[in-house]
Amino acid sequence: MPPTTPRSETIATRALWYDGRGGLSIRDGAAAGPGEGEAVVRTLFSGVSRGTERLVLEGRVPESEWRRMRAPRQDGGFPGPVKYGYAAVGMVEEGPANLLGCFVFCLNPHETAFVAPAEALCALPDGLSPKRAVLAANMETALNAVWDSGADDHCVDQRPQPMEMIDPARPIDEVRGAGDGRDPPVERLAELRHHDRSRARHRKQHAAERVVLERPRRDAHGAHG
Repeated sequence: MPPTTPRSETIATRALWYDGRGGLSIRDGAAAGPGEGEAVVRTLFSGVSRGTERLVLEGRVPESEWRRMRAPRQDGGFPGPVKYGYAAVGMVEEGPANLLGCFVFCLNPHETAFVAPAEALCALPDGLSPKRAVLAANMETALNAVWDSGADDHCVDQRPQPMEMIDPARPIDEVRGAGDGRDPPVERLAELRHHDRSRARHRKQHAAERVVLERPRRDAHGAHG
């Protein structure tokens, strides 16, 4: 096992909490220091879901969905108060040597720092800025929507088609000029673990459950290759 840096006993944090009644608060807290195989991540950017987190903010998550919508490393519970979120990008400050100083994406609530298993962290590929990487959760949702709908089954051209993750803040003329070398295409997004049964057919062919920004290849029977 790779060596680790000296471990902190506690990690000071500040986190965003939803009260479930339309209110927000920033709470100071402390997390236990990393254990074996864990890492401390200092958050740089955190993405807010306009749809899901609005439901959380307003306390409108149906009780029937409380278990399904629980986020990794969530504190509290629905309807609130709850520490929620699932699109964090940061730098590893403590943990396995192969991750130290790396920018990583993680399914984690909005907070200034957190401790997570190293296997839950995905190092960002070269050319992908931490700011843009918070869109990983959005792209994963879009990609799964295509897979689950079966829309890609009807594509005539089954060759891998690289896709680029576009920053919505970029001017439209820059987006049109994507691919001119200014913003390299993203070849992979994140290694995310899912438990949704509707995605089981994709997990079988992706042992590492890697979300790749290219259309899956298929054989003559329509199976993923």
